[in-house]
Amino acid sequence: MTVLAHSYGSRAGFEFAMKYPESVTSIVVVDPALSGIYEEAPPQDASFASTLLSLRPLRAVLISSTLTNPFLSRKLIQGFMYKKDAATDAVVSLYARPSTLKYTTRDLGYWFLGFMTGKDTGSSTKKEEYQKLTIPVGLIWGREDTTTPLAQGVLLKSY
Repeated sequence: MTVLAHSYGSRAGFEFAMKYPESVTSIVVVDPALSGIYEEAPPQDASFASTLLSLRPLRAVLISSTLTNPFLSRKLIQGFMYKKDAATDAVVSLYARPSTLKYTTRDLGYWFLGFMTGKDTGSSTKKEEYQKLTIPVGLIWGREDTTTPLAQGVLLKSY
């Protein structure tokens, strides 16, 4: 099977390919946001973030009032778009759909804790695991992407 993943979902795509290499014939990632593997990334001082995000009730309030808040979906998605008017009603509806599922806020909170504090220890956080991949990897990058700059794609390609 070919795995197709986008942005932060690329981490899950790579994790799957690394864990089940016999099931994956190739992987294509679009603007992969893979914090932690890029050498030029400055070390994070995560002590304040760790403290805040480790408090589950506070983490739930932060996530539900921002990332999974349906009233902010359009603004959030526009923050990742070069052409802001591309955030049509249909696109925003599709983007917001996972927020309606049970446990989305909780699970996104767990992911965000690991992402913000550097406590994510999956295979996809290790450069050497990418070097072990023997399958074809397709990288698609947006020239105007400021969230995951092209320089990160060039670095990932070198692995």
